[in-house]
Amino acid sequence: MYPFSKNSKRPRRRGGSILIAVLALTALVSFILLEFMEEATAKIKYYGLFYNRDDLRIEAYSVMETALAVVDEIREIDSALHSPAQGWGNPLQYAEIQFDPSLDIDIRISDETAKFSMEQAQADSLLLNMIFEEMGITLAEAETLTDSLLDWVDEDDLERLNGAESDYYENGENGYRPPNEALQSWEELRLIKGFDVLFFDETGRPTEYFTQFKNAVSLDHDSPVNLNSASSFVLTVLARLAGFDKIALYDYINGSDGERGTADDQMINSREHPFFPANITSSGNIADLQTKVLKVEVDVHRGESSFLLTSIVSWTGANPSAGTSQMYVETVYSADGKIIGGRPKRGGTKAKGNAGEELGYPFRVKRMTENFKI
Repeated sequence: MYPFSKNSKRPRRRGGSILIAVLALTALVSFILLEFMEEATAKIKYYGLFYNRDDLRIEAYSVMETALAVVDEIREIDSALHSPAQGWGNPLQYAEIQFDPSLDIDIRISDETAKFSMEQAQADSLLLNMIFEEMGITLAEAETLTDSLLDWVDEDDLERLNGAESDYYENGENGYRPPNEALQSWEELRLIKGFDVLFFDETGRPTEYFTQFKNAVSLDHDSPVNLNSASSFVLTVLARLAGFDKIALYDYINGSDGERGTADDQMINSREHPFFPANITSSGNIADLQTKVLKVEVDVHRGESSFLLTSIVSWTGANPSAGTSQMYVETVYSADGKIIGGRPKRGGTKAKGNAGEELGYPFRVKRMTENFKI
């Protein structure tokens, strides 16, 4: 009996071992297959997004061109651009054009001339001081910011009372010099005395002061402020400079509901208008009633794919009365020939050529970026 019993247990051990091996192999194969499927799915999704973006790019440019055509048509009909209340604030509704229904299209048009130009600010230390003070910056800090910014852009090496010139920067950690020319980028503020600590935190992130200043001042135009689209902040500074009733003007433009950007918004299209501040004229060429430069953002979505196209467009100096004027895209190329966009940067390479010269648009595209916010 004993030999029989011992021999009868051996096959059972063998069968159990084989079963465990099969289960382990099955688990391993399942794991490998699952990993393969996840990787394949990720690649399919990636390539789907990548190739879908080309379609979205074409749609974004179509929407951009439609929007600019609407703006220019309204400019020709009314002889000037004054306010989104003319209808160009919602160009697709005005044009009554239907795009692919599978797309989510978001278009935003903002008036750059609703802000002070940096050229204005750099020419008037009082204006700069008032902007900083309205932002809540102390008088001493405002004077440091004003003098430092003016020293940064002026052509001489004479240091203002609260400013800084070459000696200050060359003796610093990085040893650089002021460019002694107009500000080219908001990132330059990181390098300027006072701005480096007030406009950026310890981690290098922009503070609320940076945002307020960028919302009040533009690098993209040299025109007077458009009273029709100026923010409450900008109108407050203007009212202090020129001495007029900001509240009455702001309430009139906002309409009966008191909100900007709604259907009852109103505009002033003449200096003879009863709500045009008479004192503005005596304060120099600081404010006007026309939109000269627009920022147009087109955001196109389909599912998880998206494409953002942003343009800074000017009618100033673009021969707007002619139908054969040129559109210029000031493209910047890196050393390896890739487009990096934007206006030429110091030390960078200027455009090899201007895109769209033969298109005959009655405006000038000063800057155009893809998937990058200006």
